[in-house]
Amino acid sequence: TWVTGQNVDFALANAYFDAGMYSECIQVLAKMDLESPEDFRSLLGQVFRLSLAGQSHSGDAAMEKVALANLAFGLGGQVEEAAEITENSLANIARLRRYVDLLAKTPIYPNDNGLAQAIASVQNLNENVPSLRPAVDSAPVEIAAMDGFELYKDACANCHGLSGRGDGRSARHLFPPPRNLVSDQLRYVTGKDGKATSADIQRTLRQGLHGVSMPGYQDLDESQILQLSQIVEEFQASGGHLITQETEKPVDLELTPNAIAGEKAFAKLGCAACHPVSKAPPAFTLSNGDTIRSRDLAKDFLRGGDDREALSYRIQLGIPGTPHPALAAEDQVVVNLIDYILSLRLEPPRPSTNFERRRHALGLEESPGQIGETSETTD
Repeated sequence: TWVTGQNVDFALANAYFDAGMYSECIQVLAKMDLESPEDFRSLLGQVFRLSLAGQSHSGDAAMEKVALANLAFGLGGQVEEAAEITENSLANIARLRRYVDLLAKTPIYPNDNGLAQAIASVQNLNENVPSLRPAVDSAPVEIAAMDGFELYKDACANCHGLSGRGDGRSARHLFPPPRNLVSDQLRYVTGKDGKATSADIQRTLRQGLHGVSMPGYQDLDESQILQLSQIVEEFQASGGHLITQETEKPVDLELTPNAIAGEKAFAKLGCAACHPVSKAPPAFTLSNGDTIRSRDLAKDFLRGGDDREALSYRIQLGIPGTPHPALAAEDQVVVNLIDYILSLRLEPPRPSTNFERRRHALGLEESPGQIGETSETTD
């Protein structure tokens, strides 16, 4: 039978390998339709589906074939082929680990649509989930040589990775995932044309981001914050994102606000389409595969800050890298919108970081809102 034939061929491939006859081993594997990268991706996909079905033991034989091929290609001098098999194997492992991590959160966040979409993305083998792609986690030589890189390793690399690509050791436990400092635009900015300034980066390092796992480093001195900021700037530059030192002209916040006029502008400008007041905000999928959800302006943390100046820049410049647009409007309109938004925020923001939400789920702290109604969000 086919199964028996496969077993005989695999035994022969093992014999050739044990004898150091790697080319012959590879030829036998090719006879078993295990030759191209696509063949091994397909085999690893079968293993992944078996694991999802709770039958991981049934994939052991397939993984033995993958391991043998990986070694045969590598020792046989076909290093690129071996590296690709390794990469696909690591991606499969990372995908499965990510699936288990997300699945473990569902009893805590049973009605979280963003979480459900993230799980569906991981299950879909035809969908490339960038955060699951393996990479050698090392920094570019020029960044590793910078002052402050040792501090970056201690304070930042656990989430953002030595490479800055958001693939640190803790990244798989975080939902939403850490920012890719190379490919992603920085979002809470004040620079011209929606670019980040050095001051924006330093502010985020000092204050953190509200409602996610990015902490503020208030215990670092100014020179340390500057060193970390310069490293972030280098990561951004390597991804084609330029830093500006020219800040966007600020709104005149001394103007008298009018919340009623702000509510009318909110409706007229279409803000309610993404920030509805009486129902859950919609979700979006970004070009990098991340699922994000608009802010609930009444209940959610506003990640860039909820003071008037921070809100003015979010309205003026939008949030780069997301569907949130910039708004070209007169200062009075912006001031009125800010007043209306602040009028909605009558209660303290509900928890939304992994740590806070887990504490709330365990009854360790009081929080407004029901945990089943909350949603992990990414601006």
